[in-house]
Amino acid sequence: SEKVICVAIADVSGKGFPAALLMANLQSAFRALMATELKLDEIIQRLNNIVYENTDFDRFITFFVALYDSERKTLMYINGGHNYPFLMKADGRVIRLDKGGLMLGVMPNVKYETGSEAIDPGDFLYMFTDGVNEALNDKGEQFTEERIDDLLRLNAGLEADEILETIRKELALFVGEAPQRDDITQV
Repeated sequence: SEKVICVAIADVSGKGFPAALLMANLQSAFRALMATELKLDEIIQRLNNIVYENTDFDRFITFFVALYDSERKTLMYINGGHNYPFLMKADGRVIRLDKGGLMLGVMPNVKYETGSEAIDPGDFLYMFTDGVNEALNDKGEQFTEERIDDLLRLNAGLEADEILETIRKELALFVGEAPQRDDITQV
């Protein structure tokens, strides 16, 4: 329905062409499954099986998907081993979206739990890959999820693009001249 918005984020183990190909396959399989009448947990279970059947044992994908229903003001989600996104509530509470199950591709026929949260005016969702929290500075220190939490709280009144830009700038300052070791994705 046009009243439901789907947003997803994923991170493939490994680098280079094989990882890019796996991500492209995941995207197309996910889009095809989302066009069916299946429930979200069934879609993710099938997606997991597709990844499992088409990859080597050392390949997996962390995956998070959320469906926002603008009529019911609810967010349904499944977290497949991904960094727990932050649901920043307008009243100052922070909910980490941890319901779900294993990373995709680790084993077949995994059951996934669907989480659900009410969404109020002023709430916002922040999703990221581990390239953000695990980014290292030249002393070998990680940026950490605690820093992300602090930045989200401090900047909660800003527009979404301003929040993302603030975190990107803080991350760049923190990392300095240290080489980037992983993809950095935030939504």
